[in-house]
Amino acid sequence: MPRKKKAEPPKHPAVDYLERIGGGLTFVSLVSLYTYPQFYWWGVGAFYAGFASLATGVLLESWPVRYRIAVCVLWVSIAALISLNIIFVSAPLEIVPLAQSGDHPEGSDINGIKWENGMSELRILLSNHTPYDYDDVDISFTPNVPTREVVQVSKVPEMSLTLIEKVGDVDVNSPDPLYASGKGFRMRCPKLPKDTTAELLGALVMPPIPRADRNITRAA
Repeated sequence: MPRKKKAEPPKHPAVDYLERIGGGLTFVSLVSLYTYPQFYWWGVGAFYAGFASLATGVLLESWPVRYRIAVCVLWVSIAALISLNIIFVSAPLEIVPLAQSGDHPEGSDINGIKWENGMSELRILLSNHTPYDYDDVDISFTPNVPTREVVQVSKVPEMSLTLIEKVGDVDVNSPDPLYASGKGFRMRCPKLPKDTTAELLGALVMPPIPRADRNITRAA
């Protein structure tokens, strides 16, 4: 008499759901990491939620325990490799600000900025010393005094520099008020190449003279 095959244990009802949602979240997260940098951390969250769903679904399968553990370890290992090589890669950007009084003659051309009374000078050096290009660089700078104008001194291609918000009639201790931004400026660059230093020049409103210094000036 032929021996009856042992009936397979029933499949847990959550397995199909976890596998579908895990695969979908993982796919969406990898697409967002590469194509939508503004949603980077949302993509990272979806990535880990997807792999957690896949690993949990495997553990609920009806396979022998050793197979479930082996596949679960495989999913965790893949997630760890992607984390170490893509998500948490070190990307240092050295930023060096250099502030000066900007005592240039009125009307002189300083790297494309027509200098006016009441301006001070801010130079910013941004250095990518890594062997990798940085894509979609987007940084906002907010000096402690309003920004009149900002230009690029270096020659990094396609860099955009804009004042964040303009306000009029800024008191600069001079007869002619300047049109400036109290919220700083924004730098956007599609690519900052490896081993490259970008230099920015900002013309800021001259900080107000402290009251004690004004008295000293008058006494002199």
